[in-house]
Amino acid sequence: MTLIVGYISHNYAAIASDRMITIKRAGQSNIYQDVENKAVVLNGQAIMGYTGFARLGGMYTDKWVVEELSKVDPSEYFKALAGKSQRAIDAIRQAAGLDRSGTGHAYVIAGYPVLERSDAQRRRVPAIATISNALGSHYRSWRPRPAFEVNRHVLPDDRDLLLKIAGILPSTDEIDRTKNFIRSYRKRHPDGFLGIAQALVRLIRSVSDPGVGRNISLSVMPRAVVPSLEVEASKLGVMEPIERVACMYVPDGEDLDKADYYFPAMVTPSMAAWGSETWIGRKPPWW
Repeated sequence: MTLIVGYISHNYAAIASDRMITIKRAGQSNIYQDVENKAVVLNGQAIMGYTGFARLGGMYTDKWVVEELSKVDPSEYFKALAGKSQRAIDAIRQAAGLDRSGTGHAYVIAGYPVLERSDAQRRRVPAIATISNALGSHYRSWRPRPAFEVNRHVLPDDRDLLLKIAGILPSTDEIDRTKNFIRSYRKRHPDGFLGIAQALVRLIRSVSDPGVGRNISLSVMPRAVVPSLEVEASKLGVMEPIERVACMYVPDGEDLDKADYYFPAMVTPSMAAWGSETWIGRKPPWW
């Protein structure tokens, strides 16, 4: 899992990532395509994905995230993730004898939190954040650092979208091409999302690095439903309008019309959920 893209606009938040797993043991690297959930819904206000370590604290990373964040207030989610992830990865590094280059990890969060400047100025804003020990990477590189950093970006009213990418980056030309396509699509379909989703899938698949997979995890949260924990599940394929959180698995060689839905992990101050995967209309890949 080595590439993740976050998208935010005034209408939709989305996270897309590859599902490649590389396991290194005794100097050998085994690579396979993951088919597991990678999305987490944070307090009904944002969706989060990750790239880097598929396991933290001896368990699936999304489960670890849910367990750790269930212990803290939502206002402390980002700080907690940065500190706890650093300690978990340091433990793995020491136990496995990894050098720094093998410890890259990143979370990307997109959604619509409430910005509280004062009691009179509470408003929900489109925002995107990265929590990573490898920010500042360059094209086709992944350069871990000693500590995690948290970066938050609120989408200004006069801007139409933001993209944040972590991991083995696509080329600048591909990123610009994707942004231009999305802007053109939004002019023709101001309330649409499917074209945007397909552009994010294409952007990840444009990277030819063997460490970036072509099976894609894609999650979307419409601003109109926030805050919400309702999740889409349909046997009819991805259809508009998208009226609730939707999490999809797009297999290699397929587009969104052949995507499968799954349920994300979720965490709120009063509830946490993990492990629900539902495959509708066909058998999951491991059957």
